[in-house]
Amino acid sequence: MEPMKMTKVPIFKATSLFSYLMLMVLHFQFSVEGRLLFSLSKPNPNDAAAYARWLVSQSSWGVLKNVVSFSDGQPGKGAGVPYFYLTTLDPTAANALKDQRSSLAISEYPIGTCGKTDPENPTCAKITLTGKLKLVDANSKEAEFARSALFAKHAEMKGWPESHNFQVYKLDIKNIFMINWFGGPKPLTVDQYLQWKIVEGRLLKLSVNKPDHNDIADYARWLVSQNSWGVLNNVVSISDGLPGEISEYPIGTCGNTDPENPTCARITLTGKLKLVDADSKEAEYARSVLFTKHPEMIYWPESHNFQVFRLDIENIFMLNWFEGLKPLTVDQYLNWKMHKLAFSL
Repeated sequence: MEPMKMTKVPIFKATSLFSYLMLMVLHFQFSVEGRLLFSLSKPNPNDAAAYARWLVSQSSWGVLKNVVSFSDGQPGKGAGVPYFYLTTLDPTAANALKDQRSSLAISEYPIGTCGKTDPENPTCAKITLTGKLKLVDANSKEAEFARSALFAKHAEMKGWPESHNFQVYKLDIKNIFMINWFGGPKPLTVDQYLQWKIVEGRLLKLSVNKPDHNDIADYARWLVSQNSWGVLNNVVSISDGLPGEISEYPIGTCGNTDPENPTCARITLTGKLKLVDADSKEAEYARSVLFTKHPEMIYWPESHNFQVFRLDIENIFMLNWFEGLKPLTVDQYLNWKMHKLAFSL
C-alpha cells in the first residue's frame, strides 16, 4: 500500500499524560520512547513527590500498561515465545495468578532503527502479542531454558534477592497485532509468527538491517528478538481505571541497571482517559506542549482525526527503590513545586 500523504498543515483537531496523549480514534494504546529533556540530577529516592514529578517531566513517552524485561531465547536464537522473571510483590505477576489474560506490547523505537521518526509514527513499528500469562513449572526443562534465555539478556537477574521469590512466566500467544507501515495492522497469524525459521546467520543479518515492512513474519520476529523489554498488561490491573506508566529507563539515568530493577524507577498514574474539547484553552495548551516535545505531530494527517486526550489522575503507584512502593497521594504529586529542581516546564 502506498504511504499516505503527510500534508504539512498544522493539525488543530488533535492529542497526552497530564499529562496529555495524542491518539487516533482507532489507535491502540502503546508505549512511546523518549529522550533526556533537561540535564538534571535525579532526586533522592526518598523524596517521593520530587522523584515522581521529575520522572514525569523528564519523559516524553509513557505506556498505558506495565514495563517488564523479557527474553524469547538466547541472543540470535529467539524462539518467539516471551519469557519473564516476575515476583508477586509486583502487581503484574499477582494479577496474572487471578486472571491470565495479558498482552505484551513492543516498540521498534528502543532498537534504534526508527531514526528521528516519532515513536507513534506507523513506520516506527509496534507489535502487541495477546494471550495468557502462565507460571512455568520451576523444575521443568522449559523453565531451565527460560532462565538461560533471560539471564543471557538480563545478567543482573541472577543476583535478584531470593526472598522476593522471582519465578518464570511465559506469554501463551493467542493473537498478534502489528503496525509497521501506513495502512493499518498487518495480517499475521500466531502460526506464521511461531513457524518463522531462524536459519543460520539470518537473525544476525536482521540485527543489522531490519526487514522490509512487507515481510510480515520476518518483521514481527525481528522486532521481538531484538528487544529486551516491553510493556505487559494484565486485565485485572486496569479494573480501577486506565493506567499510564512511565519508566526511568529511557531517560538514561539507570545506567547499566535492568529496566525491571526497583532502582530503575517506574510510576503508574491511574485514572480516566478523557477527550478534551478541541476548541478549549486546555486543548490549545495541550497541543502546544505536545508539539514542543513531538514536533512531527504537527504534520500528522488530518484524515486520521487526531484529538487531545487527558489522563485524570486518581491513584499513583511508584517504585524507585527496594522495599516496595512509595506512599504518594495525587495532591502531593500535583502540588509539588517545579522550582525545587530549578527548572520549568
